[in-house]
Amino acid sequence: MTQTPATDSANKADIRNAGINGNNTADLLGRLNDDVLLKHPDLVVLMVGTNDMLSPEKGIILELYEENYQKIIGEIKPHAF
Repeated sequence: MTQTPATDSANKADIRNAGINGNNTADLLGRLNDDVLLKHPDLVVLMVGTNDMLSPEKGIILELYEENYQKIIGEIKPHAF
C-alpha cells in the first residue's frame, strides 16, 4: 500500500492507494476494514476485477466475483454520508 499526499494552494487532499498488486476481490474483502474503512475516507474509488478475471493464480468464476463485489460495496456503503 502506498500513500501519496496531493496538495494545491486552495485544497489539501490526503490520497491513499490501498491497492495491492495481484489482489483479487477475495483478498480485498479480507483487508477492506483495516486498509480502507478504519481510515475513515471521504471518498472511495473502487477499481477491482482484473485479477479476478485474468490472473491464472487468482482468477475466480464470474458469479463469485459478482458476489464479492457486492459484499465490498455493502461494507463500504454504511460508512457513506
